[in-house]
Amino acid sequence: MLGKWHAPKLYFDSARELLSEMDYHNIEKALVFHSLAWQYDPDTGNRKLLEEIENVNSKGMHERLLPVFVIAPWNTPSEMMDGESTKEIRTRAYAVRVFPRDQNFLFSKWLHPVLEFLEGIRMPVFINYDQVDFRDLDKVLASYPELPVIISNTGYRICRFLFTLFKKYKNFYLETSTFFSYEGIEEVCKKFGAERMVFATRMPFIDPGGMLARIIYADITEEEKQLIARGNIERLISEIRR
Repeated sequence: MLGKWHAPKLYFDSARELLSEMDYHNIEKALVFHSLAWQYDPDTGNRKLLEEIENVNSKGMHERLLPVFVIAPWNTPSEMMDGESTKEIRTRAYAVRVFPRDQNFLFSKWLHPVLEFLEGIRMPVFINYDQVDFRDLDKVLASYPELPVIISNTGYRICRFLFTLFKKYKNFYLETSTFFSYEGIEEVCKKFGAERMVFATRMPFIDPGGMLARIIYADITEEEKQLIARGNIERLISEIRR
């Protein structure tokens, strides 16, 4: 994430600082969104995100930071489904994020035309575990079977929830940053395949070193580690219908 935060200062908030952290931890590319899009207004935050990315790109950091747009009902479906808005998502976003709880909307009911559009272009959708009701998420996964949905910010004692959805839906994925269940990564690989997980750090809230170590030292094959670290998200991005 880029941008300021309302709590005590995070250890970075700019694109330049994020790139410095990525260099230190040998991270080549990252999907990023802006705090303003989450905590203030999606349109404002998405524009600010593109400005910051374009600024570092102009200094030779081409395509290391990949924009993720935040969407919410006050600019959907009527405004967001106009030609210019859908073109912006189709051509510039590498994923979208939704925050139903913080932004007070129902994921399944209030975004139907938008989710239908996103499914049509196979745009990955990230959603935090604490932002959505289980039944609401289940309904979205069932209603849009070609829409890649990636659950993030999961925490401990989450496997019963995750494994139920893994069994039911091929379009359901797990982002690993705060998946702290004991040997959880190994268990997902064993039961469902490494193809169902994508690596993330949750910077700047968490230092990425621990997140990297959990993949590097996991008791899984090198091929599985590569899939989680980059292969799966690169495949999902490559499948976006531009």
